[in-house]
Amino acid sequence: MKETADTTSVLIASSFQSEAWNLYIQAFYARQGVRAQVSHLPFGSLQQHARSTGLSDNKTLLLLAPWDFFPKWDWRMGYDQGLDSLDSILSTVEDNAAAILSCHPEGLLYVDAPVRPLFSQPEDELPIHAAIHQALNSAKCPKALCSAADIDLYLQTGQLLNGHQIGDAIDHYIRADDEFRLAGKKLIVTDLDNTLWAGVIGEDGPEGIAYQNHDRGYPHYLYQSLLKQLKASGALIAAVSKNDPDLAELPFVQGGMSLNKTDMVTITASYEAKSAQILALSEQLDLPTSSFVFVDDNPVELEEVRQALPDVEILHFKANAADLSRLLQCLLKHFPRSIHTQEDSDRTRLYQTRLKGQIHRPAQGSDLTKYLKSLNMTLKISERGSDDYQRALQLINKTNQFNLNGLRLTEDQLRSELASGAQLWTAELTDQHGSHGEVISCLIKGSRISHLVMSCRVLNRDAEYAFIHAIKTRQSDQSLNFDFQATERNTPMQKFIGAITDNGVLSVDNSVQEKLNKASSLFTVAFSHGS
Repeated sequence: MKETADTTSVLIASSFQSEAWNLYIQAFYARQGVRAQVSHLPFGSLQQHARSTGLSDNKTLLLLAPWDFFPKWDWRMGYDQGLDSLDSILSTVEDNAAAILSCHPEGLLYVDAPVRPLFSQPEDELPIHAAIHQALNSAKCPKALCSAADIDLYLQTGQLLNGHQIGDAIDHYIRADDEFRLAGKKLIVTDLDNTLWAGVIGEDGPEGIAYQNHDRGYPHYLYQSLLKQLKASGALIAAVSKNDPDLAELPFVQGGMSLNKTDMVTITASYEAKSAQILALSEQLDLPTSSFVFVDDNPVELEEVRQALPDVEILHFKANAADLSRLLQCLLKHFPRSIHTQEDSDRTRLYQTRLKGQIHRPAQGSDLTKYLKSLNMTLKISERGSDDYQRALQLINKTNQFNLNGLRLTEDQLRSELASGAQLWTAELTDQHGSHGEVISCLIKGSRISHLVMSCRVLNRDAEYAFIHAIKTRQSDQSLNFDFQATERNTPMQKFIGAITDNGVLSVDNSVQEKLNKASSLFTVAFSHGS
């Protein structure tokens, strides 16, 4: 590793001996170009540090065992007079988990080691294990689990894993770290000058920049052709540039590049900081900056964005073959090409439509009824069957914010529900700017709605109210029951359910009925069967 590599301090927080992990942790950070200075907690002091002094301001990597949550499982403890009740044990697990995870770890590796026998029936342990895994899942960091452990070594030396097992555990953690960093990426924000093309459009003019598949333009041609391919698979592409808007757009409209203007969600050009442009784009598209990947050739620009928006993934464009290969490979990891639906292919157009018809609330509490009516919105509601459920299932399994309960469905589960009499409904929204695609998916059996999701692209239009009004009317006004469950991320759905239901049942209150009727009046609603 270069002597000039960045250095970071890493605390390995564990109740067992962890010095043998040093080389593995240093190698893990070296693959990121970072030199790690590793420190450790004294043996057996994890809970003490978590509850008293805290676990450090350094990057903390938690190495945990079952007895960190339920100490009586520790093989190094003697047996006492008896066990507490299950409720008391679960309370201990919850309390210990809260203390340990309060450090907001950089990563977590759980060694699901065999535990000291305490129960006459092994199945009595299951609720405790379940509580531990529930606590681990709540940690917002890369998480890996390994089941290999060397109890003999632990009893002799305090070290829970031997060298081979540590290597395997680190391999698990590397995969978890990659998956955590790459998950949820939706939009590539690219610079223009010396990134999308070679040269500076404002200085070199359109004739002086290069993006063809030869000479100095070749690296940029490869980059553009990959972006074009990723766009076709559902990735969103946007450009930000410190430039005049007409100059920034000129290469896209004059033809000749792999990418054209219709491939881009938007091309933003101004002389504001790049971070300000990206933040504005996040707000306009209603996408979190954590779903953004930013590519630029200028290290100063990259650092400015890194400091202002730390959850944006930063990638440095360099035209040499080795660095370009790493960049292209990283983009492929962020946006893997897989089987995709027509909705994926149309995603750029849908977000372009969103920007054209974007709703800006002029003031809190303002009545947008007149504006919404001017959009001439249509809600086409279709029943889906066993041969055309793909987009509906995709919506259910990818939507988080406007999601009834966060529950996902496999294809087999959905087919089983349909075979047992459930109905799967979708709604396509169109307005004067064009179609936004299928934006609502709902699975209903009798009067029970088990799944209801809506794309956040169309929030603030009252489409959800109009949809429920239509379903309620079609159900002959029988009561609708919602299998609602609050999640960490479904705040919009929580507000919606709170507004229209009483204890999960569609409210009969006059004010609710008026709201549903008013929303319905904003749309032309039509039912159809299939596509």
